[in-house]
Amino acid sequence: MTGSAGQRRVPAQFVGNFLVPLPPIDEQRSIATLLELVDEELLLLDRQLAAVRKLKRGLMQKLLTGELEVPAADEPKGDEVHA
Repeated sequence: MTGSAGQRRVPAQFVGNFLVPLPPIDEQRSIATLLELVDEELLLLDRQLAAVRKLKRGLMQKLLTGELEVPAADEPKGDEVHA
C-alpha cells in the first residue's frame, strides 16, 4: 500500500498486533484530572494576559493623545517635598 506522497504505509494489521501498555484506570483518571487543572490555569493566564494587553493599549492611547502625561525623570513628583 502506498500513500499519496509515494511513501509506503504500514498496514493496520501490522500495528494492530502490538500491545500498548496502559497505566491502571485510577492512574489514568489522576493524569486526566491533572491535565484538566493545567488547562484551567492556562485559560486563566490567557484571560489575564488579554486584560493586561487591553490595559496597555488604553494607556498607550492616552499617552499618545496627550490625555495622560508622564513626568520627566528629573521633575519632582507631587508628593515629594524639597527643603
